[in-house]
Amino acid sequence: MQPAADLSNERYSDGIVSQVGHAISICNDASEFERLRPEWELLRQPGEEQDPFLSCDWFAKWWRAFGESRELYLVTARRNGRLRAVFPLMLERAWRHGIPLRRLAAIGNDHTPRFDLIRADDDEHLHRDIWNHVMTLRNRWDVFDLPRLSADSTTADRFVRLAEEQNVNHSLWQRAPESPWIHIFPCWDDYLDSRSANFRKALRRKMRRLAAAGRVGLETVTGREELDKALADGLHIEAEGWKGSNRTAISSQPEVEGFYTELAGVMADRGQLRLHFLTLNDVRIAFDYSVIANRCLYSLKAGHSSAYARFSPGTVILGLILQRAHDEGLIGMDLLGDTDEFKMHWTDATHTHQWLHCYSDSLRGRLLHLIKCRLLPTIRGSH
Repeated sequence: MQPAADLSNERYSDGIVSQVGHAISICNDASEFERLRPEWELLRQPGEEQDPFLSCDWFAKWWRAFGESRELYLVTARRNGRLRAVFPLMLERAWRHGIPLRRLAAIGNDHTPRFDLIRADDDEHLHRDIWNHVMTLRNRWDVFDLPRLSADSTTADRFVRLAEEQNVNHSLWQRAPESPWIHIFPCWDDYLDSRSANFRKALRRKMRRLAAAGRVGLETVTGREELDKALADGLHIEAEGWKGSNRTAISSQPEVEGFYTELAGVMADRGQLRLHFLTLNDVRIAFDYSVIANRCLYSLKAGHSSAYARFSPGTVILGLILQRAHDEGLIGMDLLGDTDEFKMHWTDATHTHQWLHCYSDSLRGRLLHLIKCRLLPTIRGSH
């Protein structure tokens, strides 16, 4: 591990330096994930599981699959020797608005549902110390991106205040995708009563139609024992439909398949994996790849066999998953991704995200800020 610029004992407020005591360090070696794992897993609220997207295992598997062309920039903060926070960042070359740029960003891509500073407690000084460290690197980046921050996170608000305080060009955007969120009622009938009469009627009709074709079941795989065969079946099912044709299925790209395959293994070991299958006469016809934490299901991927499309297997499997979730005492299911029409039939609630972009004083940084915050809004406003 290499020490960062020495801001560990300094806090800046109106030009005055005061003692705080966070030791900020950085690491560029992926082996650090394994070394940090025991401490990282303790960075959560008492009595709660860590958000699966913020776990050490998630970032380690992501980096193994997608990190080859990027530089790891793993920021850690310690106080009195104890790990207080991890800020998983990366440096990469990218293009935006036709401009080549140096991008410092949260580790992630389209396969990362959300991001945040992983921390032991809500310490405002901690945000400031990490922010100050990132700002010492402005000669290395043109844009600093934090995408998919949860709207209820304090990270965006505090970083925006610090940007304003230090006159750093920035923009904060709240935009789609907003993840559809299904509140799970104590009773299944209560959930159905919360939906429209047309929705209830259509759901029951589709379930009856499939039941008339044979024996319907919901199979769930959670452990390593059956994982290889189950995952292979699930990826095959997902690729049968439009995702396979559009090359957006998991199996369409080796690095994506590698990520979800290795992720399934570690989530099974953590007891958080839920591979659901809709079966008809013991044949798997629809698939849902979910993980569970804090009594909530997070649906990462789903698909169904095109050969059974007339039976609406996507609707039926989600209905059966929700029924079982009610029976198991879960409190919610996050469908993740976009607020498409299918998902919004099931709920009126969404999980909102924010994108924070900060710009350096480099020529490219100033140009990108001008385009993002001045030119594009002007062009959109003229139409």
